Amino acid sequence: MRTKTDFTAGRRLAGIIMTGILATMVTTWLAAERLSIGQVNTERLLPAQQITLYLSFEAPGASDLAIGNLTIEESADGVSYVPVPRVIDVSPVRSLDAPLSFFILVDNSGSMYDERTEGGDGPPRIDAARQAIRDFVNSITNEQDQVGLAVFNTRYAALRAPSRDKAALGPILESISRPSREEGYTELYHALVQASADARAAGRQTVVVLSDGENYPYSVYEQRPHPEFQDRLFTYQDAIDAFQREGLSVFAIHYGDREDPNLDTIAAETGGAVYRASGAEELAAVYTDIRTRLLAEYRVTYRPTMLSADRRLVRVSYSDGNLRLRAVRPYFANTLFAGGARVDIPMLGIVFGLGVVGIAVLLILSVKAGGKDHSLVVLDPGGVKGLQKTI
Repeated sequence: MRTKTDFTAGRRLAGIIMTGILATMVTTWLAAERLSIGQVNTERLLPAQQITLYLSFEAPGASDLAIGNLTIEESADGVSYVPVPRVIDVSPVRSLDAPLSFFILVDNSGSMYDERTEGGDGPPRIDAARQAIRDFVNSITNEQDQVGLAVFNTRYAALRAPSRDKAALGPILESISRPSREEGYTELYHALVQASADARAAGRQTVVVLSDGENYPYSVYEQRPHPEFQDRLFTYQDAIDAFQREGLSVFAIHYGDREDPNLDTIAAETGGAVYRASGAEELAAVYTDIRTRLLAEYRVTYRPTMLSADRRLVRVSYSDGNLRLRAVRPYFANTLFAGGARVDIPMLGIVFGLGVVGIAVLLILSVKAGGKDHSLVVLDPGGVKGLQKTI
């Protein structure tokens, strides 16, 4: 006769086996030949005329990515492509000891409390998710890596910006509580749009979203305006657009039986990946695998073209013997998006140029004046008294 202890041990063994199967499935999937752009970083576009890409490259037996086997081109219309002036550097992320940043977005809708893991015999899904996140954070060995956290239901709440203080996440995870019925909807697409901006950090940045259902808008099912964004219905395309503007990727975890039909597309269009999990052990394996994938990427720095286009497409091509791989992704070159604000870079260049010309004129006039006595009036901090100085 089987005891409860025997059953629990058997269930744990089954969980371990499932984790092994998951790892095997992921490894098999990674074995396919694939090239994708996981992140486009434009932070150094204005000051240094440089763009940084993070490339995921899977081609067993092929040569590693290098300047000699990569071609990078840009396009304004997706039809005509122009080679970039220079590829500056190609380096494996693992060799750089550079920080990775994970912004973890957790579904905190009502179903996360109602549904249990392990076929209904395990803890509520939200508890298993908490434990998996703890295990993942504890497994990070690079002190520079950063982890941030947000939850969503009817509303979106950023609980922690990406930070190296990983110990601070413990109390924050415990503070997550069950929402009321009206707060328990699943505004998945809106949450992703918000997370794309909150995920900003140093180095390789990504959003990892965990959800046990599909987008379930408040205004549709309550038949009244949303308490924050009224009658607006966010779409999965809104999420894709937001991540492409920020240059980031989405790693999606389907948690349970119900799945959003568009989450896979969001991950694919942003250079991320899709996972499925049903318990704490599988979730922990997924988070660890995502970190392993990011460490296996390549960081590529190049000098961009001077195409006159707000939105550009960057195309990366790899060639090694008979193997040809290609990846394309949009990025925004002539505007900086910071908190939704738009900064026109060409206009900044014009203003900067006029300033330089003005300074040059003043210097010329100064030289022509020779040794003449000029008085400069300098105001004190209070702006009352003037100090006269001969120059």
